[in-house]
Amino acid sequence: NITAKNADVCGILVVNTTDSTISNVSSHNTWGNGIQLHTSSNCDITDCDSYNNGAGIYLKSSSNNNIINCDTYDNSRHGIYLYYASYNDIINCNIYDNQGTYSYGIYISCPSDNNLIHHNNFVNNAVENAYDECSNQWDDGSEGNYWSDYEGKYPGATNNGLVWDTPYAIPGGSNQDNFPLVDPIGPEDFTLIISVVGSGTTTPEAGITHSYLSGTVVDLEAFPDDGWEFAGWSGDITTGENPTTITMDSHQA
Repeated sequence: NITAKNADVCGILVVNTTDSTISNVSSHNTWGNGIQLHTSSNCDITDCDSYNNGAGIYLKSSSNNNIINCDTYDNSRHGIYLYYASYNDIINCNIYDNQGTYSYGIYISCPSDNNLIHHNNFVNNAVENAYDECSNQWDDGSEGNYWSDYEGKYPGATNNGLVWDTPYAIPGGSNQDNFPLVDPIGPEDFTLIISVVGSGTTTPEAGITHSYLSGTVVDLEAFPDDGWEFAGWSGDITTGENPTTITMDSHQA
């Protein structure tokens, strides 16, 4: 029975425990996993941030745990990773911008069954927003999750203002979110579009639409080609600084 609250750490590992609580913990900047439960059950991970790690939150050989109201982002592996982990609930989380080469928003590896995943925001994760090769439930029977790539995958879908009429198929197996949400839970999702005048590249990439949760701070950098010079940013942000940042509190271009 362990309690970790109100902490800023470089990774946290809880092993072989029951009825433990990890609350309001910020875990970041470790090559390993930000928050990990191993052979643990009946634990709560709530109101936590996990970023710039390997996997943001990792459950291994752990069951009957709750991950609620957590943000996991900018991790090089997966936002949330379940391995031999069953009967866990993942609710009201923001899982976004996990941009490693092999990163998924959430990755569920067998045997990890009977997990309940709903009312989460899955936004802008590298390979796919989710991968599930097991048997799990991706909605609560009336509402599911928000998927930033939904309209791109199902351009003909219609909605009632709350949920879409076409289920969202989860890559990896036969699971689906039967009631994908039209709008994000909590903070609004805003778009960023970068255009280049002249010749060069940018980070994030120019010419495509990027989606971010409200309040996300995005790093911008321009790389002029040979023979060109950086003149400045214009549009919704006006500055001569390079690199610079922009806060996503509205649609930006």
